[in-house]
Amino acid sequence: MGMLPDLDMRLVRYFTVVAEQLNFARAAEELRIAQPSLSRQIQRLENALGVRLLERTTRGSRLTAAGAAFLPQAQQLMHGAQQAVLTARAAAPARTVTIGYADDLIVTPAVRDLRHRYPDATSAPATSVRRTPAPCPTGRSTRWSSAHRCRSLPKATT
Repeated sequence: MGMLPDLDMRLVRYFTVVAEQLNFARAAEELRIAQPSLSRQIQRLENALGVRLLERTTRGSRLTAAGAAFLPQAQQLMHGAQQAVLTARAAAPARTVTIGYADDLIVTPAVRDLRHRYPDATSAPATSVRRTPAPCPTGRSTRWSSAHRCRSLPKATT
């Protein structure tokens, strides 16, 4: 058995979508990439494997014998990779990210986005926020105004 090529998981994923759609235009739309780029990526995969996986037809595409043999293995590879990622993430210790913000700032969309991107994360609003002067890059001191916005004041001289 000769040297095995390094498989780019992204290319394998592209192939599985094209093979399931049997249409480059629909696959490109699903993958949110340009059709010519998708065609080039499939060619890269075929070159790496040394076999033709797909044939274009007037009505779309069809799998070659090599493509039909490769598809279930590619799907299994993608599933295995997904499971490996989930297993690694589950074994990792929990991490804490603390985000501070002024109480009049609307953060609901940002929190919703974080919860969507990291569904296993927990969030809890802070029960107290301490406002303290912060250094200003201009060398001036800062103070909270009544609207909780920071404004620069001349640096005190002593």
